[in-house]
Amino acid sequence: MNIGIFQYLVLFLLICLLIIYSCRGNDNANADQERLNTTNTINKIIYRFEDASVPPEYHRSYTITLMPEKLFIVVDSYGTMIAEKEFRIEKKQYDDIVSSLLKNNIRKQSLTAHDGCTGGTAETVSYWDEKEEIFSASLYHCGGIDSGNLGGNVKQFADDIKKLIPSLSDLLR
Repeated sequence: MNIGIFQYLVLFLLICLLIIYSCRGNDNANADQERLNTTNTINKIIYRFEDASVPPEYHRSYTITLMPEKLFIVVDSYGTMIAEKEFRIEKKQYDDIVSSLLKNNIRKQSLTAHDGCTGGTAETVSYWDEKEEIFSASLYHCGGIDSGNLGGNVKQFADDIKKLIPSLSDLLR
């Protein structure tokens, strides 16, 4: 009879733990696990930099598209293509960029307004699974203030991507 009571006690404790775990809400551990699960399905990452409002000969915006074995960059000046280049990358390099999303805590955050500032630069990060866009957020830098809905260490994430392009400075001329 003591074994039966012990089994009920263990079952009761397991049920309590399950209830407590499921009621914890979306804390950081759950959010990190959800993001880890999402990163396993990412098949394409796009980083977009939009340059400030300067004369066309100095304006250089660019879009970097990464896939597991390829990287494309398109440089433009107000929509006019300046340069386009494709690079082969190793699967590990791509996986490192996917890991960089987590390491640099790239995430959506509450939208902040830019309070009328104009002429700044902007960055957008988006990624897709096999069928659709699963994340997109932007950050606007103007007058020393950042606004938008993109959070995390965007600078480091962008640097991690740009390191994969050996001739980036040449492309931006």
